[in-house]
Amino acid sequence: MFCKGLNGNCEIAFHSGWHRAAEPFKFGRLYWIAVCIVLTLAWGCPAQQKVRATAGLVRSLIQEGQYSEAEKAAYHVLWDDMEQPKVLYDLAAALKAQGRGDDAAVYLSYWLRMAENPKFKVSEAQKKIVASELENLNVAFEALRKKHRDSSGRVFKGPKEVDDLWMTDVTVDLFSYYMLHHWVVVGGVKRRPAHWSEGTMHRSGARLLRKFKGRKGVLYTKTIKREDEGRGDKMHEFQYKRLGRTPRIAIANPSCLKILRVGTRGDGKPYLLVVHAGGKEIASQKVETDKWQDLQFDLGEAADKGELFLELTVPAGQKYSGEAAFDYIEVYKE
Repeated sequence: MFCKGLNGNCEIAFHSGWHRAAEPFKFGRLYWIAVCIVLTLAWGCPAQQKVRATAGLVRSLIQEGQYSEAEKAAYHVLWDDMEQPKVLYDLAAALKAQGRGDDAAVYLSYWLRMAENPKFKVSEAQKKIVASELENLNVAFEALRKKHRDSSGRVFKGPKEVDDLWMTDVTVDLFSYYMLHHWVVVGGVKRRPAHWSEGTMHRSGARLLRKFKGRKGVLYTKTIKREDEGRGDKMHEFQYKRLGRTPRIAIANPSCLKILRVGTRGDGKPYLLVVHAGGKEIASQKVETDKWQDLQFDLGEAADKGELFLELTVPAGQKYSGEAAFDYIEVYKE
């Protein structure tokens, strides 16, 4: 069936048996209009349907100078699979062309992270070009990161007093818009939590929410079960296999500060926060969904021995995974 519209020039092609069965009920032009309406409601009208977004479409729109349309198409292509370097690069180009350099830098930073994965076969020359582009866009961001690292003598005065500079020194595993409920990029969604239809993507890899359940400036990401069974969702299984492990948030701690403080709460389902430092598990804490929890962990000598990260998994016996929100993840001298 195909339809050119309902202006009297409507063409319909369907099984001849249906045509003969409908013959007794023909009433000229009104008949064809009625049939076109019914079939359009049932199956959709191809001539009126949106063109399916593809990586090729995104590139074509950019070449035509339709940067806003290219941006929209890229969001749809990346909706359930963020690991598409070519689309990420084109999205960054579309954003940059619209004068949104800071947003472009977010996606170039994602591109560089993926470029380290051998499966994408990115050349060293390509990496250097993109790294140079990002360096030019990242001047203000790098200044903020330096400011954060220079403040290693900072003192914790309470959750509301923690500066959002902490976000410059964390790296969160990447997930698709779908997994992060980032519906705003495809037009929002009705009858769902308000935070599903607002926010932006952050350089860290998480979603950045302006406010979330009483706190301002929050990073939002995904939790996944440690076991690869009983997940109840094919997409969760795919994400677990893609990562090869449970989700992590890596924390830069160049000054080897020993006290880790985390302000967090679960969303949808409780989650298990596991602290790893110096190659071993330091502590774990179940995080509920009904309140913010302001946690403190003493890293001790492990703070001097390398990698510091948070593992985001699910309490034993809990069938489904959920999401995790972070008001702050910060390290202190004491």
